[in-house]
Amino acid sequence: MVGGDGQHWDMMEWAPKRRRRRRHGVGVGPVLVFAAILIFLMLVLARVVSAQSQAPPLPLGWKSCSSTITVGGTAQNVPSTVPTQPLKGFFFQNPSTATESIFFDVSGAASTTAGVSGELQAGQSLTFGPGTIFRGSMSIAAATAGHKFICLYGQ
Repeated sequence: MVGGDGQHWDMMEWAPKRRRRRRHGVGVGPVLVFAAILIFLMLVLARVVSAQSQAPPLPLGWKSCSSTITVGGTAQNVPSTVPTQPLKGFFFQNPSTATESIFFDVSGAASTTAGVSGELQAGQSLTFGPGTIFRGSMSIAAATAGHKFICLYGQ
């Protein structure tokens, strides 16, 4: 029963009865605990990711793979013998004294046909820093035999 003052009365006790509010959803306590756990997990994950994404160590040393084109118009690999360890950095240059372009391809056989493979004109170079690690070798080609090139790789 509702009295004239808007309060609910319990007929048995003639005293105002408290209305209970119905709460919808979750209380503040569990939300704060969930937020704290979530923040903790994010911090732990950030540490794990940063530990895994550190740059690989610098090469132990640079080795020369400089040479000349063996057969003009035919692809060859540099370094000619594939190292057992992954390469940690690579430098390749067509010398400034060259009279023609040299072509390269890191995913297949290089071609001297313009537009098929990457091209380095006289004096241009290609560099993969020590943070770049790849296995195998790079394919190169030039139009004439005896074409010199400069090549270094890190391990």
